[in-house]
Amino acid sequence: MSIAVTAAILTVSAVKTGPMMTTRKLEHRLATRDDLAALTALMDRAIGELQKPFLSDAQIASSRTIMGLDTQLIDDGTYFVIGQDGAIAGCGGWSRRATLYGGDASPGRDAALLGWCG
Repeated sequence: MSIAVTAAILTVSAVKTGPMMTTRKLEHRLATRDDLAALTALMDRAIGELQKPFLSDAQIASSRTIMGLDTQLIDDGTYFVIGQDGAIAGCGGWSRRATLYGGDASPGRDAALLGWCG
């Protein structure tokens, strides 16, 4: 089931009347394995582009070892997508596993449940 979320987006009027608020409807839902191609492309772009002001190309390439999509979160039902009109605009989730961050390609992963997760 999709939960509708309304997000306020600040836009600037073309006639210099000052900022005005507009709203756009975003959908929030659990990610599924059917989303893998779109999520992988989104994360690859985010890793490659959003770090450019802070890291060298070599550091960005190296960061891919510890960043990326963790499909265990999708299987656990703890990974979400935010979208608009069928397009994925964002994603994220939380883990109850011993490996608390990283993607499928991260070394040393441990899928054991944390003690409080039963």
